[in-house]
Amino acid sequence: MKKIVSLSIIALFVSGCHFARKTPDSDEMFTKAAALKRLAATVESAVQYGDVPPQLQNAELLALATEHNPKLLDGFAPYTLKAKNSNKHSSVLMCDPEGKHALIEDSGCTGQVDVLHWQQAPLPPCEFTLQLESVCD
Repeated sequence: MKKIVSLSIIALFVSGCHFARKTPDSDEMFTKAAALKRLAATVESAVQYGDVPPQLQNAELLALATEHNPKLLDGFAPYTLKAKNSNKHSSVLMCDPEGKHALIEDSGCTGQVDVLHWQQAPLPPCEFTLQLESVCD
């Protein structure tokens, strides 16, 4: 009987460790948030004042917005970055390396980082949540 109880406890412990996800490191995420804030402001500026087609999104939008300073993208490897362009406003979303879970989301029109998704449990999917029309106007 003791053997069965011991094996059950071990099985629960091992399965718990197997399914537990590693939470993002706070220091790293706050550093990434500051860098994402700068990147989001750059994208917002390009969308507001440049000749950016409304259909331009994600990697193409990031490349166009940072063509004057591509180093703005350097600190984000291996994370997944997405950029959204809507009605002359924009937002940038940083997700985990697999592109499954959102970590940080920021519009370029506010003074602070808008959403620290990495602090939520469970982590939300890698999808934009900000309604730019209400955040930016």
